Amino acid sequence: MKRIGYFLVYAGLALAVQVVVLFTLGRWDAFLDKYLFLYYPTMWIVERYGHFSGESRLIEPILIGVLLGVFLYSLIFALILSFTRKIKQDS
Repeated sequence: MKRIGYFLVYAGLALAVQVVVLFTLGRWDAFLDKYLFLYYPTMWIVERYGHFSGESRLIEPILIGVLLGVFLYSLIFALILSFTRKIKQDS
């Protein structure tokens, strides 16, 4: 049960850090473009399989892709940290 707690703490921290960075860099357009490039894989997946048309194809894949990316990257980061913590405790 402790491992699930650590996983949730790591995921929450990663989510909070990404959201804070996203909102603070949103004020500087030069850095926001480079930061959004990190979420390009999830934006591409949403655009590819979302079947958007018209003007919604311009905005919605970016918004949904970034939100999906923040969530997925938080989970991946939490999995990696939980796994390394487990390895350190077992050895």
